[in-house]
This record gives sequence, structure tokens and C-alpha cells, in this order.
Amino acid sequence: MIYLLYGPDTVRSRQKLNEIIDEFRKRNGTYLNYYNFDAGEEDLGKIKGALETPSLFSPKKLVVVKYVSTSFQKDEFYKILEKVKDDLQTTILLWDRGLDAEEIEKINRFCKKIQEFKETKKILPEASVFQLGDTFFSSRREGLRSLLNLLHQGHEDFNLFFYLVNHGRTLCLIKSYEDQKKNVPGHHKIHPYVIKKAAGIVRTLSLGQLHSALRNFFEEDVKIKTGASKAKESLMRMLV
Repeated sequence: MIYLLYGPDTVRSRQKLNEIIDEFRKRNGTYLNYYNFDAGEEDLGKIKGALETPSLFSPKKLVVVKYVSTSFQKDEFYKILEKVKDDLQTTILLWDRGLDAEEIEKINRFCKKIQEFKETKKILPEASVFQLGDTFFSSRREGLRSLLNLLHQGHEDFNLFFYLVNHGRTLCLIKSYEDQKKNVPGHHKIHPYVIKKAAGIVRTLSLGQLHSALRNFFEEDVKIKTGASKAKESLMRMLV
């Protein structure tokens, strides 16, 4: 089943997105097959793999795909949606701040439900999760500012935590190749734009600093999963 949430009121649409994710977690408990992708940043193969790979523990699967309008491979993405639209074991949540009429018409063919969140008041410019990724590892002050802005706009702290974990791994990988003065091989399936942007971030960081940050994430992840901390608390602790 596929749902689409879109519109300029990103605060309300994110709140609705988080409500659906929370409800899915409550119903599925420990055996949660949950994936979160950015269509403009992730390789389409990763999204396809998440949808097609069976789980060892639970057949239920929740896949969130954000910024669907930014995908460079829209036609291929639509083919994937066509294959899974009637799969009762798989729920796909599509989210975007804005889609044009043509995109909505195409996606509507696959969706069980579409909900538009129209602008009801003057909306401040939306903070970018990528801005958090740019600053979290290089500037604690700017990282904290970005984190607070995103939380205020309704971003889920759990998603931000694991976005930063994956982003940290990417930075670490790119830094290791940079130190060896080698190009990042294609088999890692990292978009060239992501490599270029990440290279600018890691230039001022050492591999040891990045390894230390990943160890901190691992320690905080244990606290989150054992109930000793919440994702928001862990992120604040790492910055402050």
C-alpha cells in the first residue's frame, strides 16, 4: 500500500508522517522492518533492494521515501511503485514539500491515499536535514542550531539520529579514500554530488575524529535501544 503526503505546510505533513511511523512501530514492536530514504540522494538500487529483500523476522515492511520530486530516475521509480502497490505486507510513505500537477497525476495511479497539506499561514524557510549533516561533524554550534530548527519543524529525532549515523559512515568512507588519494569506487553506489559535498566537509576533519564520532553514535544507540536515552537527548549530548 502506498500513501502520499505533500504540500507546503511541511510542519503538519511531517507530524502526520511521524504519527504513521509511530503507529507502525507500536503494531510491529521489535521486529520492525523500517527504511528511510531520500530520493534525491540515495541510489535507486538501495530503495529497490529494501522493497524486494525479504526479512528473516517479519513480513511487514515500512519504507519512507522523501523528496520524490528530486529523483533523477523517476520513470524507474514509478516502475518499482507499480510492482509493490498491491503488496499488503509493504507500506510505502511518499513525502514531499511540493509536487507539480503532472507528478501528482502519475503517482496517484499507485496510491491508496493522497493527503495534501496546504499552506495555512506564513511558513518560514524550511531547515534542511542536509544542513545538519554538513555541520554536525564540523561545527557543534551550527550543528546544534540546525538540530533545534529541524526538531521545531517536526522532524522525528529517531530519523535524524540514524540519518547522521549513515552520513557519518559515508564521511568516514570518503575520508579514507581521500587520505589514500584515491577516487571512491563506483561499487559503493554513492552519488557523485554526495561525494563532492562530503569531500568538502572531511577536508577539515581527521579519520580519527570521524571514528570517534561513530563510536559515540554506537554508544548512544545502545542507550536508545535499551530505553536509557531518547534520540533527541543523545544528539544533544553529543553536541553539548
